[in-house]
Amino acid sequence: MLDSYPKTYFIDIDGTIVPNLTIEDLDEYIQIPNYIQDLLPGVKKFFISLHRNDVVIFTTARGNKYKELTERTLNHHRIKYLQLIMDLPAGQRFLINDTVNIFFKKSIAINVLRNAGFGDVSIFDPEV
Repeated sequence: MLDSYPKTYFIDIDGTIVPNLTIEDLDEYIQIPNYIQDLLPGVKKFFISLHRNDVVIFTTARGNKYKELTERTLNHHRIKYLQLIMDLPAGQRFLINDTVNIFFKKSIAINVLRNAGFGDVSIFDPEV
């Protein structure tokens, strides 16, 4: 069955898995050696719950000058990911995918409130 295939998650970083910061804050934190950002509530639990074959691709409007801080934070929290895409526009993001039939949606969008963490977000109930 199709839902037994590994899943791919495209996940934003700021305001989604770590607190949303201003550019001034980010500029300050990259000057602090070994600085690690805290995860928002429920984020660690979400990543622990992923199947080992699932794939995570992080997307962010952060510029490349924040890549080391971002990777250090992800690695410190032992968050496994395949790719980190930086320098994206901060506007809306769209995922367009095909579908096998009307009963199996291959693309799902879940919006979380900025800085609220994952809380009760369920990957099995996209209406949450």
